[in-house]
Amino acid sequence: MKQLKRFITFLLALTLLFSLASCEKQSIGGGSKNDSVVLKAKGQKITADTYLYFYNNYKAGDTDASAKELHELALEAISRDVALTLMAKEYNVKLTDDDIAELDSYIQSLIEEKGGEEAYYSYLEENNLTGDLFRHLYSQKRLEEKLREFMTDEYNNVIVSDDKTLDADIEKNFMAAKQILILKSTDNAKSLADEIYTKLDSGEDFDTLMAEYNEDGDVDPEYGRYFTKGMMVSEFEEAVLSLKEDEVYKGVVESSVGYHIIWRLPLDEGYIDDNYETLRYYYQNRRINEMISEKAESIELKKTGKFDSMKIK
Repeated sequence: MKQLKRFITFLLALTLLFSLASCEKQSIGGGSKNDSVVLKAKGQKITADTYLYFYNNYKAGDTDASAKELHELALEAISRDVALTLMAKEYNVKLTDDDIAELDSYIQSLIEEKGGEEAYYSYLEENNLTGDLFRHLYSQKRLEEKLREFMTDEYNNVIVSDDKTLDADIEKNFMAAKQILILKSTDNAKSLADEIYTKLDSGEDFDTLMAEYNEDGDVDPEYGRYFTKGMMVSEFEEAVLSLKEDEVYKGVVESSVGYHIIWRLPLDEGYIDDNYETLRYYYQNRRINEMISEKAESIELKKTGKFDSMKIK
């Protein structure tokens, strides 16, 4: 399900970026066209540019969301961002000189690729970014990778993921499902999904219909997709959770990605054995995300007097 995985990765990335890697009290964002500090939390100062980046990217991803919903999503992303910074500090995870040099080289290559600094900054602006924010994004992406590496290293004993722990978690928190996905970008997607479900409901074979229509190109045709909580879009996960094993969901499930016709499968021991390390990776990443979420929930974002003066498009 490459399209779905890219969508989820995009949303997760939004919630894990933009704080500075240092432990000093500095602004997230800043040095840009709208560097007014609009929020404060745990020694971090969040600028208008940063808030608007999150707000506008969520708006682009969900055009039906209300201003209040977009505001809450932006605040949630910023809270997780601050949580990531605090966790990196807690475990003494930092960017090295080599990491920074690699970032400098990457930015320079982009400037050359775009045809110079003016074109480069125009490109950033088109994507709701400034030079500083872009730099923060990629620094924090690397910091987040290093934090995950540290937390999943068994010698650091942060995320316990031995076989006994994993076996118990797979039984409790993992699911398997097949689906026929019709992407929203497909012409007449909703009517096509309804037509497919009608065929299924009339007795046609699920696997045959999946082979003909499914746009989830990254799913095992025999065993379906194995996943744990938080990996998939919420509508898909909730639908699977509502089913018993070997049960097909009644009707078509709509999500931000597309239209899903879902069949929950029992967990297969052979598949689990063959893909055990992949499932361990899924478990470790879920636990890290849960830890970040727990810390984010404890963070209070305080508005400054400049928050209400921001111009939101």
